[in-house]
Amino acid sequence: MNNILMDHCLNSARGWVELGNCIEASRELDRMIPAWRTHPATLEVRWEIYARGKLWNAAFEMALAICELAPERIDGWVLQAESLFHRNQEMRSRDLLISVIDRFPGRALIPFRLACYSHHLGFTEEVREWVELAFTCGDFDELAHRALREPAFEAVLVKVRERCGTVRRAELPGNPGSAGRIVFQEADLGVGTSIGAG
Repeated sequence: MNNILMDHCLNSARGWVELGNCIEASRELDRMIPAWRTHPATLEVRWEIYARGKLWNAAFEMALAICELAPERIDGWVLQAESLFHRNQEMRSRDLLISVIDRFPGRALIPFRLACYSHHLGFTEEVREWVELAFTCGDFDELAHRALREPAFEAVLVKVRERCGTVRRAELPGNPGSAGRIVFQEADLGVGTSIGAG
C-alpha cells in the first residue's frame, strides 16, 4: 500500500514536471512523508526539477545523493554526468561514465551518453565505438526511446554517417511525442534493424 501511495505522489510530481510546472512538482514532493523524500526515485524527480530550472549545482548534488544511496541504479550515474556536462565539465562527464560502464553491462544508456559527450568533445574516433556498443546492448528499446528525443544524438548520427556510412537513415521527429526512426545497415553494425515507429 505504501509503495502505491509513493508511486502516486511521484507520478503526480512527474506529471507537473512534464507540464513545465516545477513549482507544483516540488510541492507534490514536499507533501510526501519524510521517509519517501530521500528515496532515489524521489531524488530523480527532484533532479529533473533542478535541471528544468538549470540549477546544475543543485542537480549535481541530487545526483551524488542518488549514487550514494543506490550505486546500482544507472540513472544516478547518468544524471551526475549530465549535471557535470551542464556545468561545463564535459571531460569529467565522459570520464565518470567510462569509470562505471563495466557496472552496467548490456545497458545502452551509458554508451549512448558517451557517444554524445565524445561528439561534443571532438573525439570522433570514439563516437562510432560508443554508438556500436550502445546499439548492441540488450536494452535496445530504451535506447531507441531516448535517442529519438535527444537533439544531441541527431548530431552524433550525422557524424557517424559522414565518417562511416553506418547510419542509412535517421528520421527524427519534428515535434515532441511524434514518431521517429533510425535505420542501420547490417554490414556496419551487425544489426539490420530499425528503431522507432515506422
